[in-house]
Amino acid sequence: MQLVQIDGDADLTIHNISILPSDQCATEEQRSNVGFMFGRLNNGWTHVAIYGFVYPMLVLVMIAPLSAVMLGMSKREKREGESRYVSPNPLYQLISLLCFCAWMSLLAPLPFSCWYYVLGDGLRHMNQSIAMCHLFRNTMEVIPHTTDTLITLCSVILAGARFLTQYHRNTLKLRTVERFSRAILFVILLSVILGGLRFFEHDVALYSLCMDTEPGPYWARVIQSQKIFLPLADLFAQFILPGAALILIHIGFNRERVIDCQPDEQ
Repeated sequence: MQLVQIDGDADLTIHNISILPSDQCATEEQRSNVGFMFGRLNNGWTHVAIYGFVYPMLVLVMIAPLSAVMLGMSKREKREGESRYVSPNPLYQLISLLCFCAWMSLLAPLPFSCWYYVLGDGLRHMNQSIAMCHLFRNTMEVIPHTTDTLITLCSVILAGARFLTQYHRNTLKLRTVERFSRAILFVILLSVILGGLRFFEHDVALYSLCMDTEPGPYWARVIQSQKIFLPLADLFAQFILPGAALILIHIGFNRERVIDCQPDEQ
C-alpha cells in the first residue's frame, strides 16, 4: 500500500493513527502523547472557537483598559518622583510590572493563534514542523505561563503590602523599599526559572504517522511531548505558595479590628 504526502485540502475520514515504522518503536505513553498532541492541535472544535474567535475579541477588548492603566501609572510615578526628588515608589513599579505582564500574556499567543486558527493554515495542513513546535511552545505555553505566574505572585505581594500598611504601620522593618524590591526580584526570578523549566519540558521530536483514512492512507508528522519536572513546580509556585500566603493574610485581616472611617457623632 503506497503512502503519499497528506493533502491539506482533502476531505479525510481518519480511522486509525499508527506510529511508523512500527508501533513497537514507541511506548504506550509516547503513543498517548502523540495522539493527544495531534487531536489538541487539529481536531478540537473548542480550541478553534476559543483561539479563533473568543481570544481575538478579548485582545481587542483589553487593549484600551491596559493602555489606560499603563499610561496613568507612568504619569503618576513620574509626577510623584519629580515632586519628591526621590526614587520611584516600588508599589507603582509593581503595578506597572503587573500591567506589562498582562500585555505579554495577552499578546504572546496572538501570532500562533492567528496563523493556526484564524487564517486556518494550521488546520488545513496536518504536517507539523519544528518551527511550528517552537512557535507553539514559546508563544502558547512558555511566555503566558511565566507572566501568569508572575501576576499571581505579585498579587500576593500587593495583598501583603496592603495588610502591613493598613494595620501595622509601625513595622518599618517589614515595609522598607529594599525589602519590597527584594520580594519583587524574588518573584521575577522564580517566574523566569519556571518559564525555563517549561521551555525544556518538551522533548522536541517529530514522529511520522500513518493515517488510515478515506480515500487512502497519508503521511503526517506530529510533535511528541514529554513531561519532566514542571507539574510539581507549578503546583508549588502557583497554588501552594500563593494559597498559603493568601490564607495567612486573610486570617490576619480577620483578626485585626475594623477601621471605622466615619466621623464620631457629637
